[in-house]
Amino acid sequence: MCGISGFTWRDEALCRRMALALSHRGPDEIGVWTGDGASLGHTRLKVIDLTASGDQPMANDDGSIVLVYNGEIYNFQELRAELEAGGARFRGTSDTEVLLRGYERWGLDCFQRFNGMWAVAILDRRRGELILCRDRIGVKPLHYCMTSKGLAFASEIKALLEHDISREVDQEAVDLLLSAQFVPSPWTLFKSIRKLEPRHLLIWNLERRSLEKRCWYEIPEYRPEHDLAALVDEGRALIDDATRRRLVADVPVGAFLSGGIDSTAIVAFMRRHVEPGKLHTVGVGFELPGLDESEYIRMAASKFETVHHQIDFRLDQIDSLLDQIDEIYDEPVADHSSLPSLVLCEETRRWMTVALSGDGGDEAFGGYQSRQVVVQFLLLRRIPTVLRRIAHRILASACGYGWSRFGRIAEALRVSLMPPEDYPGEIGASLVYRPAVYRRWTRDCMRHLLPLSQGNLVEAMLKFDIYFNRLGDNYAAKVDRMSMAHALEVRSPLMDYRLMEFASRVPVRWKISRHGTKIIFKRMLRGIVPDEILDRPKHGFAAPLSAWALERLDELARDAEHLHEAGVLSREWIVYFRAAFADPKLPYAMEFLKRLVFLVRWHRRWGKAPAVAAATT
Repeated sequence: MCGISGFTWRDEALCRRMALALSHRGPDEIGVWTGDGASLGHTRLKVIDLTASGDQPMANDDGSIVLVYNGEIYNFQELRAELEAGGARFRGTSDTEVLLRGYERWGLDCFQRFNGMWAVAILDRRRGELILCRDRIGVKPLHYCMTSKGLAFASEIKALLEHDISREVDQEAVDLLLSAQFVPSPWTLFKSIRKLEPRHLLIWNLERRSLEKRCWYEIPEYRPEHDLAALVDEGRALIDDATRRRLVADVPVGAFLSGGIDSTAIVAFMRRHVEPGKLHTVGVGFELPGLDESEYIRMAASKFETVHHQIDFRLDQIDSLLDQIDEIYDEPVADHSSLPSLVLCEETRRWMTVALSGDGGDEAFGGYQSRQVVVQFLLLRRIPTVLRRIAHRILASACGYGWSRFGRIAEALRVSLMPPEDYPGEIGASLVYRPAVYRRWTRDCMRHLLPLSQGNLVEAMLKFDIYFNRLGDNYAAKVDRMSMAHALEVRSPLMDYRLMEFASRVPVRWKISRHGTKIIFKRMLRGIVPDEILDRPKHGFAAPLSAWALERLDELARDAEHLHEAGVLSREWIVYFRAAFADPKLPYAMEFLKRLVFLVRWHRRWGKAPAVAAATT
């Protein structure tokens, strides 16, 4: 795991400054390469091949191809054997060299062969091109910007801020952050900087100074199969193989353990390949009983004979953790679970360099109760339109759109009268402000996904969560920043693209229904994960940030007004937040106030240029 950076001209000092800005991502080595047409920087966290033969930037034999890469290719051993059979010679044992030789042999088609997570920059001097590529899900980040001299890129925005570029805030990105809790690609909070979308390539022609973007991976279509026993066996085998592949490393490997289904499942499959007493796990306990899962963590650790390490999250840590997160998040994920995640990653790094997590299971197999609402919504749409229109008119007039039972029905009826692609952008819009850019983004995503889902709205929403909404720039970005702040690599077996493609072959009714969530996933795990964990209600991973924010409402209200005066918050958001400050018990109010906390603190730290500007490029 590493940090990458660079640009399309030659400047060794600037390239080194960018690399140093990312040194937390890779504290073991810093490498810089400069040549005709480009400068490439790399900070290395040694995980596979700890020798100098794995250092980057890495070049092929004649120096015509040079790359920097952040991530892991989990099937690199098989690909290496195939490349060697074709005549390729290797200097070391790293997966980076497999990526290099793979591109040398297969060109851009190499990415279709990789099973992994990555952000990579490849300078192909033969073709006069700099190629940027991001993995299928977007587990690893990649940002870029245009300067007067050309294209610059980096794993994190803070490295791009070493260039003399504008820090003007993008209002659309602010709208998206407050609406979705993250900023989806290609936006960032800075107008001058963009994120490369997952599944995409960016190709810069060095001679023509032109930029081309391509999507290199297609989201799989929904093709349901109906042999439940066969699907259960196949899914279980895929989880086992995905876990086994992620155990390959030349450094200690362990796991996060939360006591939930997903993390427990990963530990269970790890134990198949790790001897008793050699598997280290780390968990977080909470002072507040409603958040604490220690009972189930202890149960899982005992069942699978792990060497478990537990750390407690304390309320008096919040101020200090927010200060740390201000430095880490040069673009925030406004998710309060960032706080315990940071505590977890710091403790985990004491015991291992690589940790496996359970991320991805809820998205692939329908683990969110909010998606059960979609199932109920579809039942509502079976009622003839004319009857829904009449019922909506009566209820909206009599009850309005509130948090009462009839208010929620009125809201559901309102949305049901709209096209299906409007559902994710409209749900709740009667209770909170939904800016136009958020509605447009969700609508565009759903218009792309509904045909791939045979028109099934539930399947389209699950695909939305996987490929646009919950993973990638959201949860994966949070985990990436919190873990890399402590030079910890996190691998997620349930985010293996083969499992995501497998999920597209599972009928929706075996993923989520009115009666349950993650239906087939739980069946895969029955007899592997303890029933007490498998059958417990879903429990989120969160921090008690609400109480902290409530104590600071007056200060937060002043900060919101300052953001409005600075042109960061629109008038519509100010109207909404003023109502929320007056009555934090309004539906969704507290959730949006917590998002505002992250925005306020981000703008204070990153939204303005430093007093002494960085050297110009």
